[in-house]
Amino acid sequence: MSDKKTGYNPNSMNFGAKGWLFCLFSALVFFIPTALGSTWQMAVVYWEAAYGWNQVFILNMVTVGGLFTVIGAFLCGILVTKRLPRKLAIIWSAAYIIFLVIVGLSESLPLTCVCIVAVTMFGSNWCYNLNPVIVSNWFPRKKGLVMGIVTMGIPLAAGITTKILTWGFNNFGIRLMFMPYVVMAAIALVVLILFVTDNPEDRKFNPDNDRSMTMERAIEENKKALEMDAKSSWNTKRILQTKEVWIIALSRGTQLLYAGGVMVQMILAFMGRGYELEKAVNLMLATAICAMVGSYLMGYVDNLLGTRRAIQITSLVQQHSGLVNLIAYSAMCFIKYISWGLWVVSC
Repeated sequence: MSDKKTGYNPNSMNFGAKGWLFCLFSALVFFIPTALGSTWQMAVVYWEAAYGWNQVFILNMVTVGGLFTVIGAFLCGILVTKRLPRKLAIIWSAAYIIFLVIVGLSESLPLTCVCIVAVTMFGSNWCYNLNPVIVSNWFPRKKGLVMGIVTMGIPLAAGITTKILTWGFNNFGIRLMFMPYVVMAAIALVVLILFVTDNPEDRKFNPDNDRSMTMERAIEENKKALEMDAKSSWNTKRILQTKEVWIIALSRGTQLLYAGGVMVQMILAFMGRGYELEKAVNLMLATAICAMVGSYLMGYVDNLLGTRRAIQITSLVQQHSGLVNLIAYSAMCFIKYISWGLWVVSC
């Protein structure tokens, strides 16, 4: 509902030119690491054919990278509290690009494994930990709606990434097959440096594109928020000693763990059920399209009903998708893809 006094509507998609540019940037940041994370299952096929490297061993390095991501996430959390999300995002994304270039050029298995771990850690934290913080700064009251839109980049990436890698391999060869991802990451880094700021007021953009709020008032409220944070008793120690924090972490962590596992291994799972590679890729794309719809819907629900209710809904969809997936009948496939799609990103 809109505010009758100011005309401000928290469910409006009127983000303004700068707001939409920021949304495109944020969607690209979600797209790049997700695309690469889903690409490893195809890249190992090329590496095995060219160098004889074991596919399972290389994919295990992605798991190791996930463990290092946890460490990186903890570091991100500490530094973000010091109001450094943008600077940290620049460092993380630059490191991501460097290691991504090396992993393509490398013909050494140990070096490739190290780079995969580094790319996984830097990419995941840049995408999933730092990017949402900046989104919340730019759209504090519309963050649910905006996150629903920008996270469309996640299923889109999972759906078309194999086609991007195949194109890169066919046009540039095995050593430069990751160049499309490098170029996209470089574009995102340039936009991050030249346009994005921790606080939208620095770009003369009212938070949430709320034109009823003057720039002076926006700057003043941001100053008050910084002062409140500085005086807050909610330090890291107190947060970690609060049981609700661990309940939320366990609940959301389980959902995200399942979502990530489904996306990364979906093509292999389809092939394990007897589908040819081309059919498996197309089914992945169909699921991704459903997931893009689910992303927006859950973002809207978050903005309308609140995060707690949105999480409850996604949990129900998760349970439904798991049960439907146990049924291997072809007649259930379409329902399964919709169910997976609506849930896998909405969480």
